[in-house]
Amino acid sequence: MSLEVLRSTVITAAVPVILLVASACQSYRSTFHWILWFAGMAAYTVYTFLAGDWFLFGYYSRFVLLAGYVLAIALTSVAVPGLPAMVPIGPREAVGMLFFALFAPLAIIALRGRRLVGKGIEAVFPMRDGLYWVAEGGSNAVLNHHYPARYARFALDIVKLDRSGFRARGFCPKDLNRYVVFGEMVYSPVGGTVSKAVDGIPDMVPPHQDREHPAGNHVIIKHCDSGSLILIAHLQRGSLVVREGDVVSVDQPVGRVGNSGISTEPHLHISCEVDAAEEYNLEGVGVPLLFGGKFLSRNAVVRGRHSGTAAI
Repeated sequence: MSLEVLRSTVITAAVPVILLVASACQSYRSTFHWILWFAGMAAYTVYTFLAGDWFLFGYYSRFVLLAGYVLAIALTSVAVPGLPAMVPIGPREAVGMLFFALFAPLAIIALRGRRLVGKGIEAVFPMRDGLYWVAEGGSNAVLNHHYPARYARFALDIVKLDRSGFRARGFCPKDLNRYVVFGEMVYSPVGGTVSKAVDGIPDMVPPHQDREHPAGNHVIIKHCDSGSLILIAHLQRGSLVVREGDVVSVDQPVGRVGNSGISTEPHLHISCEVDAAEEYNLEGVGVPLLFGGKFLSRNAVVRGRHSGTAAI
């Protein structure tokens, strides 16, 4: 297990469990203390629900967090009528205030990160058939770890889910074939010209990464209408079916999802930039891609279709 996955496990799963148990089991000194604590828990729940790395644990896992929050309120509310309305503020109330002050702004930032910033490039979702989960995406760094990089500001990392809502057979398997998205065909999201196509880079065994080739096997398509450059990265070695100079149409196959380059596990990385040189040289400005008019952010689930997408 990589340090990144371990961090995500602690923040997304372990901390919520500890807080929910503490919420249900602690004694409350006053009605104010109870309201203050659960206001902080509400802010924390919203933040974690939106920004947590839930793709690691399955589609339904984050709804368990919501159910736990409701259960903790139900279990503790029975004692509230017998509490005094207010008592002198002590350490417990101070912790509750700090808890709310910390997570209320983060929850607001996470909500704002789901909104489109500026104009986007209309495209067709690059994969068909099944459910896909946006593991990274959004309009700020809380939801999207790509955001600080100017050229990849609105990049998306996408995995595929099986019928049970999991993206892999096992938590973090080393066998690439155990990831649902591995080998999935990727289709051109726009019409344009292939300005760069790189193949032959090995697929890495998770969690190892190839830092000498950040994008791994990848294709860059110059959009015929806007002139923007769309990067499709971390493709499977030997899977590319386009070459530099090819003119591609929407929905034309370009390659298969792999795990090449700087990638902790198989996924599709897709981003769009404008004002860039013909080659991918990190000098452009990232712009959002819109699929069916929708701006996708972390933890969005998309149903891939031949004719487009439906975000749910």
